[in-house]
Amino acid sequence: MGTDHPCVVVVGAGIAGLTAAFRLQQAGCRVRILESQPPERLGGRMATVGRDGFPVDLGAPLLARRYRRMLNLLAEAGASHLVTPAADELAVLHGGRTLRGRTGSLPRLLSGGLLSTVPLRHRLRLLHDVRNLHRSIGSSATSAITPAQHESTAAYARRRRFPDTVMSHILDPLNATMTLSDPDRTSAATPLLTLAFFAAGNGLFTAPTGTGFVPHALAQRLAVTHHARVTSVEEAKDHVTVVWTSPGDGDHEEQADAVVLAVPPDQLPALWPQLRQDQHEYFASARYAHLLQVTFCLNRPTSETAVVLYAGRHDLPQVAALILQHNLSPDRVGHGRGMVTAYLRDTTSQDWWHDDDRLIARRVTAAVRRAGLLPELDSAVIATHVDRIWPSVLIRPPQDPGLLARLEATTHQQAHRVHLAGADLFGHSTTIGSLTSGEQAAHRVLARLGAGAATA
Repeated sequence: MGTDHPCVVVVGAGIAGLTAAFRLQQAGCRVRILESQPPERLGGRMATVGRDGFPVDLGAPLLARRYRRMLNLLAEAGASHLVTPAADELAVLHGGRTLRGRTGSLPRLLSGGLLSTVPLRHRLRLLHDVRNLHRSIGSSATSAITPAQHESTAAYARRRRFPDTVMSHILDPLNATMTLSDPDRTSAATPLLTLAFFAAGNGLFTAPTGTGFVPHALAQRLAVTHHARVTSVEEAKDHVTVVWTSPGDGDHEEQADAVVLAVPPDQLPALWPQLRQDQHEYFASARYAHLLQVTFCLNRPTSETAVVLYAGRHDLPQVAALILQHNLSPDRVGHGRGMVTAYLRDTTSQDWWHDDDRLIARRVTAAVRRAGLLPELDSAVIATHVDRIWPSVLIRPPQDPGLLARLEATTHQQAHRVHLAGADLFGHSTTIGSLTSGEQAAHRVLARLGAGAATA
């Protein structure tokens, strides 16, 4: 401490923490990352694990070419050669009819009739609201999303006087995709941001090893200590004391010039008791969805060509979305093979959480069969994996964007040696929002310590 090379401890090796650490190290800081999970879970919601020779994503499977910050970071980490262009076809099943579109721009999204069942005047209203959110796709804060944040998805649909078809095969499926939750529990910003992601994302990209290639590219250049559970962070005038424990190695205590906390917000009150009362109450109120993720490894690709397959509640009530990774790129799971991941809704995940994996897989297969989708799940499966992920995505309820903006501003302004990172703090559970938040945290650390300017 107190040298020309400040010591910074980063708590959490998700994409927010790794990004903050990478930028801080670039600026000359000595950085150490403490992560409670094992190495195979590196990246948090961007982790990819190997299962029967298939790379299975344990979080966000889709990355947009609009994510310039992410692509720039990959270039600086020497991993641009892994970036692979991806297909971008979407399909929505509604009443036995499959509607299709392509990501990248509004004309591409609508060219296949994705909104063909929506009357023109309602279509224009929806697209007007989506267009207003284009600039918010990479934001780490809900303060960038104004009116849509203060009302629920269900209330928004009523106010806009949308017909039932808008809710059943657009708003509800897109809302469930981001939050796994119900439209009366989440803000209207959620499905609008998801639709904006597809409409303004400039297409998709992937990598042969899954989305985990992003955190791994950063971690290869950083010092990460796994199985390190941080129990206390206490800020003093000239340092921060971090207490942590690890199996077989006991308790540790060390001091740093600054700390970046990149953990779920509901963990902050216990970890950092110096929070103000309003911060304590806000972060403690964060709620996460349960996610049962069922992955089917196939001996051949599916006849379905879409990358993302949605269905309304009437057609597929248990499943929020189906991702067909083999359709992203021929290199994603290997030529001649297929892989389908079903993301179950929060309520279904909680109901089935303790059930046997084989029973869960059979239920999902039966539900998909009843919807008339993916016959390959009956005939081409060579392995099935069920992952229980909690916390998964934040359930962002309707909130006053003005209050959130003020809370965010005062939280960052008061930070001296302890800084927060992560899109879930004041935004939505997105990879680019977390990455952006990590860069911003690094910038604030450097500005406070006088260690130079960060890339932001």
